[in-house]
Amino acid sequence: MMMTIFSGRFLQHLVLAVSILFVLQQRVADSDAVRCIEEEREALLVFKQSLVVDESGRLSSWGGLLPDAFGHMISLSRLSLKSNDLEGVIPKSLGNMSSLLTLDLSSNKFIGNDWVPPFHLSSALLASCKMGPHFPKWLRTQEVIAVLDISNAEISDTIPDWFWDIYRVSHLDLSSNQLSGTLPDCWIKFENLAVLNLANNGLSGTIPHSFGSLRNIQALSLSNNSFSGEFPFLRNCTRLTVMDLQKNALSGKIPDWIGESLPNLVILSLQSNKFHGNIPFQLCRLVNIQILDLSFNNITGTIPNCVKNFTALSQERSSTASITYQYIPIVTTESSLTGESVVSLWLTWKGGEYKCKNTLWDDILSS
Repeated sequence: MMMTIFSGRFLQHLVLAVSILFVLQQRVADSDAVRCIEEEREALLVFKQSLVVDESGRLSSWGGLLPDAFGHMISLSRLSLKSNDLEGVIPKSLGNMSSLLTLDLSSNKFIGNDWVPPFHLSSALLASCKMGPHFPKWLRTQEVIAVLDISNAEISDTIPDWFWDIYRVSHLDLSSNQLSGTLPDCWIKFENLAVLNLANNGLSGTIPHSFGSLRNIQALSLSNNSFSGEFPFLRNCTRLTVMDLQKNALSGKIPDWIGESLPNLVILSLQSNKFHGNIPFQLCRLVNIQILDLSFNNITGTIPNCVKNFTALSQERSSTASITYQYIPIVTTESSLTGESVVSLWLTWKGGEYKCKNTLWDDILSS
């Protein structure tokens, strides 16, 4: 019962400390390992002594800076400091953590560092850290990364060619930066990709034809860019649940195969493009659709009578209703990757715009 007095963040940091101690206890007890363990234990004590939690449960220690003592915890495999008020340049001593697999510094005020870290991350969550203005070069060394989030990171650059070699990635979020240029036609390599968020950038050109080879894609957001051309051929992307292409310059007719080939769609937003022609009646086969936005296009004709088949749309919901769908976290031999993947969607309703978000890895979209 007493644990209920602690905040969720305080408990997260308590779990982090316990996890570190557990790792230390598993080390082999030879002389070199013992000396190494002592150094790590001393680093952990420095961390503990400097730890200050304010009334709201947020870390406010070290004057907002990350201590170099962290670099001595070379056995650490997971480090999460997300959603605090930490600031300053990410210390190079962090690069001493050669065993690090998962790094989450998101929602802080960190400034990126052009280091060459020795670790090879499976998960890097750096949303809202200042990684720009140039595209972070150190990512070139992270060839086995599966989860990468550098959204809202103040990057104002083109995406370098070498970046597309991280084709093992299952979750990629580069949204809300100032990225420019076009996308390469290399997506046939991205067999594991389940979440792709490139929204709110300055990307242009046509959507690559090889997007159609993303057979495991579940959430695709390309909204608020300058993509042009016709609707991408995504007929084979049958696992798609969220597709947000709004606020681009896409043209042509809305293809009828959407209703025939994408039965799992829950959200489809084509708002503010240049689509023309009729609404294909095949869209009525989207029996799971809960948000369908075709506003601000050049669509003509009548609304198909079969819209009555949108049973998911017609169900009465309270103001706290949610849209749910399944997303299975990636599990590797090294670790089980968990985290949050938030996709924002702007909806137009009665002349106003409303924003809804979903937490993909929590299997919930709040509407």
